[in-house]
Formats: sequence, structure tokens, C-alpha cells
Amino acid sequence: MPLTETLTPARVKIPLAAETKQEAVRQLIDLLAENGDVTDSRKAVRDVMERERTRSTAIGEGLAIPHAKTDAVDSLVCALGKLHGPIEFGSPDGKPVTLVALVLSPPGDTALHIQALAHVSRLLSNNALRRQLNAAGSKQQIVSLLRREEERLG
Repeated sequence: MPLTETLTPARVKIPLAAETKQEAVRQLIDLLAENGDVTDSRKAVRDVMERERTRSTAIGEGLAIPHAKTDAVDSLVCALGKLHGPIEFGSPDGKPVTLVALVLSPPGDTALHIQALAHVSRLLSNNALRRQLNAAGSKQQIVSLLRREEERLG
């Protein structure tokens, strides 16, 4: 499933004005709730942060992919935030995070959840793309960059 099927400009937040990982997660979930994608924001935040406590979802090079299976959503949904300034996220390389890609799915969709995480990770592992995303000035530009990368990857 292409990321850009679910990641529309309405699900992108620029800038993401967060100082902590919990604030970043909460703001992205609130964005999804505003779009009608999340039925219980507090539950979704609790589920993501519980997952975060088991192991940081920061993967390095300025990227974090917080995620959870939660019954606060009816289907897989993603959001992306470009932070106004880097924040500590517990990254294995010790680098702060500038991009946060949130993935939520219902508890029964384990295979789809894993596929989405793998796809987002593969897509955003491109250093040049991450630099372009960090330099992007609009939500539409971010979605366009991601769509172009998905097309390139096939």
C-alpha cells in the first residue's frame, strides 16, 4: 500500500511545534482526529506511548516512526510531521529527530501494520529524500516528494 494513499496534505503538519516525543505524537494524533481518522485521541496517544516505552521508534538519521495497533482507529492511517526544531527521541545513533511519521492501525490488521511500517521505513531511508522533506515548505510539496519517491521505487 503506497504511503501517499493515506498520507494526504491534511495529514501533514508543518511545522510540528513539539519539544518532546510525547508532544509530537499527541499533535499528530490530534491532527488525525481533526480529520476524523481517530475516534479516541487519548487512547491512541496512550497506545503509541506504551509502544514507545518498550523501545524507541526513532530509527536514526533524524527520523522516528512512532506506531501502534489501537482500537482508536478503524483502518490504517498515517501522519507526518516536520519538526520546527530537532527533538530528542531516543535514537540509536544519538541524533535528534526532525521528521516524525506516525502509523496507526486497528489491532486485527497486524500484517497490514507491519507492511506499512516496512514501506515507510524503506521510503524514508533515502537520505536525499529526507533532506528534501526537511527543506520542503508546504504540505503539498511533502506529499509530492513522497509520491515521486514511491513511483521511483516502483
